[in-house]
Amino acid sequence: RAAFIQSMVERLAGRLEENPDDPAGWLRLGRAYGVLGRADEAKAALDKAEETAMARLENGGDQAEMQAVLNGVKALRGQ
Repeated sequence: RAAFIQSMVERLAGRLEENPDDPAGWLRLGRAYGVLGRADEAKAALDKAEETAMARLENGGDQAEMQAVLNGVKALRGQ
């Protein structure tokens, strides 16, 4: 089971490397890394989620969707 979960996380990470403009994807990856106890990778993914969500907001992206991502980042960071 652990190997299956690990492979799912790695597939998501690979997909985000190819298409990094996915704030919700980065949030999911950050959450997954956190569950796996990979704190440094979780922090990096959450930073990327925040960065891409803010960029989308600045470029007229869906405000409610990006605010949900930002709220998720804050929740995972314990803010």
